[in-house]
Amino acid sequence: MAQVAGLAVLDGGDHIARAIAALRRDTAALREALIAQGWRVLPTATHFFLVEVGDAKALCRRLLREHHIQVRDCTSFGLPQFIRIATRRPEENARLVTAMRLVE
Repeated sequence: MAQVAGLAVLDGGDHIARAIAALRRDTAALREALIAQGWRVLPTATHFFLVEVGDAKALCRRLLREHHIQVRDCTSFGLPQFIRIATRRPEENARLVTAMRLVE
């Protein structure tokens, strides 16, 4: 069963290409929206990226408490002034952008 499913996924090359293109497009849009708000967003080749926010722990708590949004506090990476954001569905990305504008 697993092999059949794996082969079916590999056969869906067009779907995979479209999904990757959409993810790249959504990642670029999310990054640009945050940069436009004045946040420092580090370059990346992936669908997740670091945003410099000052006190990451405080911002994470506020996003969760006030907006029910959870992002990764990068203190454990040795980067207490950064959060890590992953691109999600467009409506979730828009919600995050709105929340980030409100917590500036």
